[in-house]
Amino acid sequence: MPIKAMVFIDGSWFYHSRQILFDLKEESGFEIDYKRIPLLIEDWLSECINTEVDVSRTCYFGTLPVNKPSYNPAKQRTFYQFLQQDCGFDVEILEM
Repeated sequence: MPIKAMVFIDGSWFYHSRQILFDLKEESGFEIDYKRIPLLIEDWLSECINTEVDVSRTCYFGTLPVNKPSYNPAKQRTFYQFLQQDCGFDVEILEM
């Protein structure tokens, strides 16, 4: 029976660390495949502890600036909907 695990993603850290992740990959045009994140973590954990792991839930925590002058949050909202609908993440958004 696999060990159950949950993944918690700090969206602000993830966003601001993109360039570091891109540099580690050493590929131009590298893009993050959000759908694969839970699978990659399952594989990595399974390898580390030598036991099958099942990521049963992935939670993404983000922010949305709602009172920032001349800022349109539509693109951010679309991204959060993508994470929920297409990737199956539980998304928690704090409006700032």
